[in-house]
Amino acid sequence: MFDLDEREMIIRLLAALIAGSLIGIDREVRNRSAGLRTHALAAEGAALFTMAAILATVEADKAGFGPADPTRIMSTIVQGIGFLAAGVIFSHQAKVRGLTTAAGLWVTAAIGMLCGAGFYFLAIAATLSTILVLAVVKVLEKRFAVGPESD
Repeated sequence: MFDLDEREMIIRLLAALIAGSLIGIDREVRNRSAGLRTHALAAEGAALFTMAAILATVEADKAGFGPADPTRIMSTIVQGIGFLAAGVIFSHQAKVRGLTTAAGLWVTAAIGMLCGAGFYFLAIAATLSTILVLAVVKVLEKRFAVGPESD
């Protein structure tokens, strides 16, 4: 996790961009408020902040500043993306819209964090399961009329 050379950083960044883009494509096709670019950037930003936390931890340890904790920066990613996602939720005539988009952004940021930390297997599994939920479960909802549309 802490061995980040330039090649590995680029791989992690590209993995986050690809994962975010794949999730964003579904949102783009459905013409939602946060699409391909938004999801790609959310994943990229989360990966960059995660790598920055790792790099800062390594440098702090090298400089003798004791055990630094990268999870402190990573926890602020969760808060920041929550704030961003809240911006896509709105209500109109007693109907709340954008919840699925907001949740998708939240999950996309988590996937970006996994990529930034080098946990590719879990990031791939999470990307596939997210696409499955966004695409396949939507079809099931329509077919079986499961609850009101949230997005």
